[in-house]
Amino acid sequence: VSDAVDALMLASGQVEEGRVWNVAGQVYSIRDVALELVRAAGSGKVVDTQATHLEARVLMGSSLMNDAPFRGRTGWKPGVTLSEGTRETLAYLRAHPESMKEEA
Repeated sequence: VSDAVDALMLASGQVEEGRVWNVAGQVYSIRDVALELVRAAGSGKVVDTQATHLEARVLMGSSLMNDAPFRGRTGWKPGVTLSEGTRETLAYLRAHPESMKEEA
């Protein structure tokens, strides 16, 4: 979250009408993120599954965003690793369980 806030703050001074800035940082698979969540939590497991025939037909695959123009213009780069961000987010959620409640 802190990387996203930093990027937004930098972008606020670089606004150009009609310009879209991609901000990506490091790219991770969903499996990588799941494994990191299990490591940070100290419990749980990642279960690999195969997509059903219907799911395979609608899966979009992967895409990567090119954030080189944004980095070049602003000098931004991610400052928090996946591991750090996962630990910080998990610590926050554990300290604020009310933040995970669904609103009616």
